Amino acid sequence: MRSENFENYLCKNRIPIHATIQLTYHCNFRCVHCYETPLKDNRNKELSFDDWKRILHVLHDNGCLFLAFTGGEILTVPFWNDIYKFAYDLGFKITITTNGSLITPEIIDMFSRKKPEQVHISLYGMSESTYSCFCRKSGVFPIVTNNILALRESDINTVIMFLTNTINFNDLNGAIAFAKKSGCMFYQFYHMRSYVDGNCSPKKYRLDPEKLVAIQPLDELSILKYKVLEDKQQWTAGYKSCNAGLTSIMIDPYGNAFLCDSIPGERYNLLDTEFKEAWSNLYAQRKKYIEIPSVCSACEKRELCGLCAPTLLMEYGSCQKRPSRECSYSATLRNALGGL
Repeated sequence: MRSENFENYLCKNRIPIHATIQLTYHCNFRCVHCYETPLKDNRNKELSFDDWKRILHVLHDNGCLFLAFTGGEILTVPFWNDIYKFAYDLGFKITITTNGSLITPEIIDMFSRKKPEQVHISLYGMSESTYSCFCRKSGVFPIVTNNILALRESDINTVIMFLTNTINFNDLNGAIAFAKKSGCMFYQFYHMRSYVDGNCSPKKYRLDPEKLVAIQPLDELSILKYKVLEDKQQWTAGYKSCNAGLTSIMIDPYGNAFLCDSIPGERYNLLDTEFKEAWSNLYAQRKKYIEIPSVCSACEKRELCGLCAPTLLMEYGSCQKRPSRECSYSATLRNALGGL
C-alpha cells in the first residue's frame, strides 16, 4: 500500500496513530515568548506515573504507534525515566521535545539503549547573554550545547529547533555552524502564536520579514524559501486540512484528551471516560471547529499562509475576521524571497 493510500486509510477509519502528550506544563525556563506554560502551570494536579501507565495502555490498545512527549519541560517530571522506558517497552516510536538543560548522563545512557526516534532540542541562542535575555535563565547555555554534543556522541538522532526572533537573530549563523559541526539536523522556524487566551504579545518578538531574509546565510535562503513553500496546506471543502481527531490526539498533563490548544472545546479525561467515547466526541468537535469555512477559505493565497478556523477564532475573535497581521507578514515575506 502506497504511503498516501495508507494515510487515507488511517484518516477514513479514524485510527489514532499519533498522540502528543503534554507531560507537564512546568518548566525551568521562563521564555519571554512562551504561549502556554506561564498561563497553565499547575503541577499539583498533574498525573502520577501509575496514571500515565494506564493512559499509555489505552493508547496502545486503540492503535497508537507514535508518541511525542512535550511540555512544559518534560525533564522536570520526577518519573521521566520511568515513563519513557515504559512507553518504549510498549513498542511506541517516541519523539521528545526538550530545552536540553536537564539532560543527564543517566538519560543519555537510557537513550543509547532505548533510542528515541528523535530528540528535538529548542536552541534559543548561541551565547549566555542571549539565553539570559530570552529564556530568563542564567548559566544554561553551555549546559545545553554540551548536552547536544553528548547526545550526538552517543549516536542519538538530535534535531536543533531554532526560533529566530528579535533577540537572537544575530546568533543564527553560529547556530547553523554548530548544528553542522555536531551532526544535528537544523530546523529554523519563525512563526509565533498568541497566548492560549488570545493575547498576541508573543508576536512582538517576531522578526520583520525583510530582516528575516537579510540575516540568512546564502545557502539558507533557498531553505527558507522552500520552507515557506513547504508550509503549503491542502484545503478541503473550504477548510484547512488537519489530522486532529482523525489520526492524531493530544493529551494534557491531567489526562484530558483534546484536539489542539487553539480549540476551546471540552476535554475528556481518559481515566474517567472510555477512549471510544472521547474519540467520538472529539470528532464532533472537529466538525464544529475545524471543518468550517473561514475568511481564509476564499483567499487565493490561502495555501501559503491561510490560517485554520480555530487559530483565527483564538487570535482574532472570529474565523470570519481578516487576519491583518498574518496577511501583511506573509505578503512581505513572499516578496522579500523574490515573490511566491
